[in-house]
Formats: sequence, structure tokens, C-alpha cells
Amino acid sequence: MKQQLKYLSLCFLAVGLWSCDDDEALIDTREVGANAVLVDRNISVLDQNEDVTIELFTNNVEFESITIEDGDGNVLTTANIGDGTASFSTSELGDFKFGDDNDEVTGTFDLRIVSMLSSGEVLNDPTSINVDHAIELSEVDEITYLDPTSDEDETILGYSVSTLSAPIDDFMLEWKKNKAGTYVEDTDVTLDPEGGEIDLADLDYDAYDLHPGDTLYYRFTATSGSLQDQVVTSVVVMPQTFGSSESATISNDATATQFSFTTGEHYAENSEEGEIKFTDPTGFEVVNDALISFVEVTEDDFFSNADLMDAREMFEDGTPITSASNIESGDVFVYETTREVDDEQIVVYGIFKVGNVTVVNGTAVSFEIEYKEGTIVE
Repeated sequence: MKQQLKYLSLCFLAVGLWSCDDDEALIDTREVGANAVLVDRNISVLDQNEDVTIELFTNNVEFESITIEDGDGNVLTTANIGDGTASFSTSELGDFKFGDDNDEVTGTFDLRIVSMLSSGEVLNDPTSINVDHAIELSEVDEITYLDPTSDEDETILGYSVSTLSAPIDDFMLEWKKNKAGTYVEDTDVTLDPEGGEIDLADLDYDAYDLHPGDTLYYRFTATSGSLQDQVVTSVVVMPQTFGSSESATISNDATATQFSFTTGEHYAENSEEGEIKFTDPTGFEVVNDALISFVEVTEDDFFSNADLMDAREMFEDGTPITSASNIESGDVFVYETTREVDDEQIVVYGIFKVGNVTVVNGTAVSFEIEYKEGTIVE
């Protein structure tokens, strides 16, 4: 703002025609010798009874009176002239309601500052006051269910309250689950009107009763006297998803009949590295005492739509098997396996879908699979 005023002062003192905004009328300072600039052009919805300042620039003339008019030329109020400045109350601007239906709390007052100078000249300067929420949020669109390892920059909900001069008497947070829920005060979060952060990676999902697919609504309310400002933000709870899809071919080729979901590699018939191998006529079985078992899925589009928790639920509700025969293109299996990672046993859930089955002389020799897997974070 100081730089803006400095620029305006330089504009005013320049000799000749000047205009600091293209939409403002040109003023000949040699003839008029004055200018009035509204300093406080941005206020909050809580600043409905606060004084805004007009900076006055003069050269051998005085401001005798200043009136504030709306965009239609109606006089709203008369400004109080002081030493180098003038002021008027925002309460004179009328109702803080905007939009075609007057149902919006933020918007713009289009105004004119009409000044009578001691020289008899009249300045008629267009200006405006923008009204915005006192509460500002850095919003989070979505979070991953039960996953505290999410990128911190993507889970931080920042907030702050800022007004022109209206004091903040109270600042509170409420929440509800899904649109049909009812707001209740969140007493576990201590808010600071000066600003702060809520790390949504640390959510207590049990306390909020949140599950994948739910939406958490936060409603912030700042109070100043009898005035309130409310801002609502929503966060979608996303399921934990599989990693990227991979593909492989399971065949009766003795040099590559075994396959490992862990490594994504094929192994020879007598290898000790594979987890499953091809079996006649068209099937597979677990080998090498691999800690992996499968459950066949009959739901349509399960491979395309399932998330990690869907796969775990389907596995736990089914009867695990370690072999399958006569499989066909389109068959889907979920699986559970335990792997050692950094000396820790990790449970992994996966899903695979059978693709093309290759038959030679009436006997299957291979079948393709597309698979994906992941570890559930809790």
C-alpha cells in the first residue's frame, strides 16, 4: 500500500495530464491541484461498521466537502475531513448483500468520491470497495483413508482470520459427515484466529466415523459483535488404491513355468524362486511353500473398480485356495501374501484378471494375466 501511495503522490505532482487507472477520468493537476484516493478498498464481511480512509493530496487548494455516492449517483454519506485524510463508516454503504438475488455476502460496492474544492472545482472519482470473507482457507480436496504417509503438503488445511479493523470475539470449528449430516462443534481442535493448520493426515477416523467414499465437512465461524462470517470446506475420503497394473504370461514352458508376484519375474520348472506355476490343463498352483493364497471373485467389473480394502474384504469373506484349474479369460482372483521387508513381515493384497488363453492342438499352453497389488496402511 505504501508503494501505491507513493506512486499516486508522484502521479499527482507530475505536470500535465495523468491517470493511475485506465478506467479513471484524466485529471489536469495544473488546473485542479487535488486528488482523493480511497486507501481501504478491501474489507471483510465483518467490517460492516468500520471507518475507511481516503488519502487527500492537495496543491494550494483545500477540500471543503466530500460525499460518497453509489454507482447510480445517490449520496450515501458525507466523509469526515481531517489533516490529509478523510474517512467514512462502512455502515453507510447499505446492506452487505450482493449478487442478482442479493443472496451473496461477498461482492463489490461501486462508489464515487465527489469532492468540493476551495477553488470551486469538483472532483468526481470512481472507486470501489471489495468485500470478502474474513476467513481464508488453504483447502484440501481429498485425503486417503487411514494413510498417515500421505504427502504433508496435500493434507494440511490452513486457516486464518483477517479484517480491516473489526475485532474477532469468537472463532469456532464444526464438522459433519456427508451432506445429510448435522454440524457439531469440534472440541478437539483449538483454533487461533491469527492463523493455524489442521493436519488431516492425523484424523481420528473412528471419532468422525469416516470410511472411504465419505465426505467430511468443516464449517469455520468467526464472530464480531452481532456479525458472523462462515466458510465451509469439504474433504473427500478416498480409498487406499492398488499400485500400477502389471502384466505377465503363465505358460507350460519348462524354462519359465513359474512366476513370482513379488519380483514380477518368470522362473524355470525346478526353481525355488517362484510363487505359482502353470498346471495342466489350464490352471496354476502355489509352489515353494510361498505364503500366498487366492479367492476367486464373481462380481462384474471387480478388477476395474476394487480398491485395496475391497480386495481384503473379498479375500476374508471367501475360502482361500492354493490352486485353480480350468480357468478362463475374464476370471478374477484376489490374493493375500506375506513378504519380508526390512526384517518386517508385511501383508500384501493383490488382484489379477485372466486375459487371453492360448490353445495349441486343443491344449492350453499359456494364459495372460493383469495384476496389481498394495499394502494397506492403518
